[in-house]
Amino acid sequence: LNGLDVKGVKRERLNNVLNDIQKEKSLIRDKVNVATKLFSSIINDEHVAKEFPESLAKSMSVHNDASKGPWKVSLQPHIFEPFMQYCPDRSLRWNAWQARNQRCSGYGRKDLENSINIETLRSLRMEQAKALGYDTFVDMSMETKMAGSIENVLNVLDSLLENARPMQDVELDSLQKFATERGFENKLENWDIPYWQRKQKWSLYNFDENKIREYFPLPKVVNSLFNLCSALFKVQIVERSDTHTWHKDVKFYDIYDDTSNRPIAS
Repeated sequence: LNGLDVKGVKRERLNNVLNDIQKEKSLIRDKVNVATKLFSSIINDEHVAKEFPESLAKSMSVHNDASKGPWKVSLQPHIFEPFMQYCPDRSLRWNAWQARNQRCSGYGRKDLENSINIETLRSLRMEQAKALGYDTFVDMSMETKMAGSIENVLNVLDSLLENARPMQDVELDSLQKFATERGFENKLENWDIPYWQRKQKWSLYNFDENKIREYFPLPKVVNSLFNLCSALFKVQIVERSDTHTWHKDVKFYDIYDDTSNRPIAS
């Protein structure tokens, strides 16, 4: 796939295509990042925030007191995802959902629209595949995939659709019934499902992710990870306290093996 057998003018063109592919991918990522950071929505109503877990309220709080607000909604995953689960206001959920799903589309700023970049990327990938002797980019991609062929991928997807779709419909019907019994008068949409799924989990199983999180504080998780690394790789990971970092929460570690008193990595 590196095109070692492509020579001369074709090699030069392939190199240009590969460079252009990286540029287009970078442009697409940059536009998505900018569009993600552009959106924000301020919530002043304390009733909306009453269901927020403490961690979410702190992340969204504009001021130091997370209990009083206001709270700022953003599209950053650590805010957007729990917000969709805990916001009781359907219109606010829709607003965040549509903002996230319309990023870089024709509905937003034209300078952030990605459709032309995506089509350019598709064209470049097709040219890359043709230069390397493949009919399509997908055929080329399959060379490094466990699936082996497009037919295998399609067969798996068809099998999943056939077997999983009926159960998905049952679960959605159950969720719709659950929400309706609790005063929800609309058909469940994509921006409703995370909120009502969380409610249903709590009702059926007394399940709360934030309660589970209390059993996995960061120091305990980090220490367990280091102990696992020590057992697997025969190394010791030791925190260094006499160094300066760019933030007070950043920790610096030295890694030692059994054969040396000096760090082999940091």
